[in-house]
Amino acid sequence: MPPGVSRLPGPGERVLSPALASLLSTVPADQLGDRFPGRDIGRIGPAGLIVRGELVAIIGNTPAEMRAMPGAVEIAGIERPGLRLDLYGPWSVFFGLIAALVIGLLNATLGLLLKIITFPLSVLTFGIFFLVINAFIIELASNIVPHFYVRSFSAAFIGAIVLAILHLIFGMLES
Repeated sequence: MPPGVSRLPGPGERVLSPALASLLSTVPADQLGDRFPGRDIGRIGPAGLIVRGELVAIIGNTPAEMRAMPGAVEIAGIERPGLRLDLYGPWSVFFGLIAALVIGLLNATLGLLLKIITFPLSVLTFGIFFLVINAFIIELASNIVPHFYVRSFSAAFIGAIVLAILHLIFGMLES
């Protein structure tokens, strides 16, 4: 079952994100609505969205309809989306702090060990390999901390770049 959805839509049914449902109600059907056939059976909750305002639709089709669609691919499962926290309000702050703590601890232990072992490679790549190690640490933290998800290694790599920039800024403020 996809996150944020209570049940999958059957043939002729659809589940929309709140933002897409709102957009469909304001745009003429011939401009947008006919792209999302079916009757509404519910909304996709926050757990199924990477960001608020995301435009997502889950359309129910029969297996025969799916096989007839060009480019349709059968999937075995659904990943949880995002480099994000799965909660809102005070709990997101709590799990965000836990994620930061776990990333810091992993970086101070396993990250330090990996950086020592791969130091020659980091010299050859002018320090870029340190970003790869930090991205690995962020992905590892997402497997440890509940409600903290990293969608892909590229998302973790971008997170590592952001952490490196923040480290640079705070280092300059410190001196």
